[in-house]
Amino acid sequence: MKDDLENHEKENQELIKETQDLTTKYEDLKKECEDKMEQMKQQMEESEGKHTTMEDKLEEQIDLQMKQVDEQREAYTKSTQVKIEEEKQLIKVLKEYKSKFTEYEKSTKISK
Repeated sequence: MKDDLENHEKENQELIKETQDLTTKYEDLKKECEDKMEQMKQQMEESEGKHTTMEDKLEEQIDLQMKQVDEQREAYTKSTQVKIEEEKQLIKVLKEYKSKFTEYEKSTKISK
C-alpha cells in the first residue's frame, strides 16, 4: 500500500511536471503566433500604405501630364492665331502690291 501510494505520488508529480512543461510550451507557441500575427498585420498595413502612395503618385503624374497637354494646346492655339494674323497681313500686302502693280502697268501702257 505504501508502495502504491509512493507510485501514485510519483506519477502525480510526473503528470504535474508534464502539465507544466506543456503549459510552458503552449504559452511560448501562443506568444510566437501572436508575434507573427502582429508582424503580418504590420506588413499588410505597410503594403496598403505603399499602394495608396503609388495611387497618389500616379494621380499626380496624370495631373501633371494633363497640365502639360493643356499648356501645349494653348501654345499651339496662340501660334496658330499668330500665323493667321501674319497670313492676313501678307494677303493685305499682296493686294496692295497687286493694286500698285496694276496701276503701274496701266500707266506704262498709257505712256507707250
